[in-house]
Amino acid sequence: MRHQKKMASATLLQRRLFVLALGAAVFLINAAAPAGTDPNFFIDKAEWQTAVGEFTTIDFTGFAPGTIITDQYQDQGVTFFNGIDTIFFNSNAFPNDEFGLDGNGDIWVQFDQPMHWVGADWSGSNFQIDLYREGELLSQTFIQSDENIGNFLGLYSEVSFDVAVLIDPLNQAEIDDLFFAVPTPATLTVLLLPLLRSCRRRS
Repeated sequence: MRHQKKMASATLLQRRLFVLALGAAVFLINAAAPAGTDPNFFIDKAEWQTAVGEFTTIDFTGFAPGTIITDQYQDQGVTFFNGIDTIFFNSNAFPNDEFGLDGNGDIWVQFDQPMHWVGADWSGSNFQIDLYREGELLSQTFIQSDENIGNFLGLYSEVSFDVAVLIDPLNQAEIDDLFFAVPTPATLTVLLLPLLRSCRRRS
């Protein structure tokens, strides 16, 4: 095996077993989450990029394989605070540019300002993004794919978040690229336009 599996806590194992037991394509798990915090999810990267407009991309190039990533992207507003996330080179797992991030477990991303958009190109058959705000769990979004490479999951959350946890419930999370953004006024107009049209029809 390429990596030695990290011993997980009983709590983490229970959470992962619960997620796996759900057994469908996409889930929004809202236990213990505040009402109204379900994010909109995208599995088509082009649709997510069109919806968000301007966004930041971290492609994990420019570092040697095996480099532990923590605060190297702090100038872009992101800190990876697990302390065990490493740069990995794999042309099959990371088709964008052959470089990606291996979480050696889960990947915890801390943003230096409130975010509303996050997405990732990921490898594997299962992927999950948990969103937190000030230590409070907002949502958990889980997806399954028949493909092991070239997958994408993007989220838009009306409620801002400051931490995103990227998880592969069956293995260790591996991502090719990470994307994130705060909503611009133009983006919010696009998102609210269908709702405004609906209200006009009803009036």
